[in-house]
Amino acid sequence: MLDGHDDFLFKINEDMRCLAALHETFPESKTLVILRHPLESLRSIAQPHPESKPFRPFRDLKEKWVRSGDDGLFPAAIRRLESYFPEETLAILDEGREWLLVVRYDDLLSDFAFTVSRLLAFCGKGSEVPKGFAPKSTPNQGVSLTDFTEEKQDLISSSSLPALCDRLGYSLSK
Repeated sequence: MLDGHDDFLFKINEDMRCLAALHETFPESKTLVILRHPLESLRSIAQPHPESKPFRPFRDLKEKWVRSGDDGLFPAAIRRLESYFPEETLAILDEGREWLLVVRYDDLLSDFAFTVSRLLAFCGKGSEVPKGFAPKSTPNQGVSLTDFTEEKQDLISSSSLPALCDRLGYSLSK
């Protein structure tokens, strides 16, 4: 309990790597995963938009994700994104769990009231969407494979991202 509240919410992409461990640590918790199209996430990692709130420059690309022979940081960005989805995480997303709700970011944009109502109900907080809330598109919303250079398209196509997009139900094209 924090300051008289029994709710706690945090968002960090890296936690996708350990959904099972999060649930084991907080067995009474509800876990919400908001999926973004992997190519939108990749663009955000590779080219963080300066107007993003909070701005996140992914400084660890050079220290942790670059490999010998890489030409630039783009392959490192791909590796970082791929690391969010180990097989254990994908299996949990595929199977679904009573403690887990998966929502697509594009569903928040296309049907905000319904999606937020569903989220609130899942968390046991009713289903009425508070007034004054509205969806906000991200700077990289709607990115597809053709929005990348040919060289980057080749890197994406030779990675696990096409299979990841397919498994999560996302198309590589618009």
